[in-house]
Amino acid sequence: MGVKLDDEDDEEKRAEDLSSALETKEKSILVLDDVWKYIDLQKVGIPLRVNGSIKVILITRLIHVCQQMDCSPKNMIRIWPLDSDETWELFLVKLGHQGTPVKLSSEVEKIARSVVKKCGSLPLAINVMARTMKGKLDDVDGWKHKLNKLNKGEMGEEMEEEVLKVLKLSYDNLVDENIQNCFLYSALLPCFTTDDLIMKLVEKGLINGMRSLEEIFAEGRTILGKLEDHSLNLLRGVLEYMSPERVLLLMSYLACYIMKGRHQYAMFKYEKGLPRLQEWTTDLEMVSLKFSEEEIPGDMSPCCPILSSLILCDGNISSIPERFFEHMNALTVLDLSRNESLTALPNSLSMLKNCVYWTIINGHAYVMVYHLRVLPLLPGKLIFNHAKN
Repeated sequence: MGVKLDDEDDEEKRAEDLSSALETKEKSILVLDDVWKYIDLQKVGIPLRVNGSIKVILITRLIHVCQQMDCSPKNMIRIWPLDSDETWELFLVKLGHQGTPVKLSSEVEKIARSVVKKCGSLPLAINVMARTMKGKLDDVDGWKHKLNKLNKGEMGEEMEEEVLKVLKLSYDNLVDENIQNCFLYSALLPCFTTDDLIMKLVEKGLINGMRSLEEIFAEGRTILGKLEDHSLNLLRGVLEYMSPERVLLLMSYLACYIMKGRHQYAMFKYEKGLPRLQEWTTDLEMVSLKFSEEEIPGDMSPCCPILSSLILCDGNISSIPERFFEHMNALTVLDLSRNESLTALPNSLSMLKNCVYWTIINGHAYVMVYHLRVLPLLPGKLIFNHAKN
C-alpha cells in the first residue's frame, strides 16, 4: 500500500495515515492474523464502508473474538484438524524432499503411522514431527525410539518449543485459574460424555457439587464451552468430526507439558500395556490409564506418596494386587469404572483414608467391598455405575 506507520507517531496519527491510504483504494483485503482480543477497527484506521470496498479477514483461535467483532456467523469458517488420510499424506510430503512424498518400508510405515497418531491431526505438529525424522527413513530403531518416547509422554525439545509452547497460548488466555485447572484435569482423562466429564470435575473438586444438578451441569457446560471457544477441544465440536482419541492425545501432551512447567507431574497411557514399575515415580500427582491388560502383575505396589488421582478405566482388569494401593496414601480420586471383568478389590483399598470419590463398575465389586469390611472405613463416596446387560 506504500504506507509507512512510524512507531514514533501516536495512535491517532497512525490510524489517520492508514485510513487515508485505504480511502484511495477501490478495493482492499486486510488480513489480521493471530488476534487474541477485540480490535476497534475504526480506532486503528480501518473504515468499514457500506459498499464493501474493504474486506477484513480475521484469524483467531477464540470464537468469542469473532463474535465481539460482529463477524456474521455464516462467514465464520472453522478450520478442522485433518482426517487420518490427510494427516498421513501431509506427513509423507513433509518427510520427503521438496514436496515429493517419501516411500517407507512396510516395517517403518507401521511404526511411523503410530508416531503420526500422536500429532493429533494438527498440521503444525505433523510438520515439526516430520522434520525431526528426516534422514531416518530406514532407521527402524530410530523410529521405535521415537515412538517409545512418545508413549512415555515425551515429545522432544523441538515439538515442545514449536508446538506445545504455541498451543499453550490458548491455555494462558483462559486467565481463570479454575478453568485452567479444569482443562489440565480433563485433558488427562479418557473419552467421556459431556455429563460424565462434568461429574469428573465435581469429583475432583473443580466444580462445587453441593448444589442442584441443574446448577452443576449449567456451570460444567459453561466451562467446557469456554475450553472449546479457546480451541482446547475436549468433547464437542471437533470430536463430532473426527476420532476423539487423536485430538485428546495431543491435549494430554499439552497438559503434561504445562504441569511440568508448574513442577507437577502426570502420566497417561491410552494404549495396550501397563506402565512399568519404574515409570510410577514418587513425584506423580495424577495417573490416567486406559489399557487392555487383563491383570496387573501380582507383586506390583507403586510408590506414589503424593498421587491424588488414579484413573484405571475402560480396561479389562479382572483383579488388582493386594498391595497395589499400599503406597498411595494421598489418593483422593479413584476411578475403576468401565472394567466389566473386575470382580474383587484388594485389602489395601482400606488404606486410602483421604479418598473422597470412588467409582466402581458393577455390583460384583460392591459385594466384595462389603465382604472385605472395607466399606465402613471409607470416608468418601462410592459411586456405582452398574453395567448394562
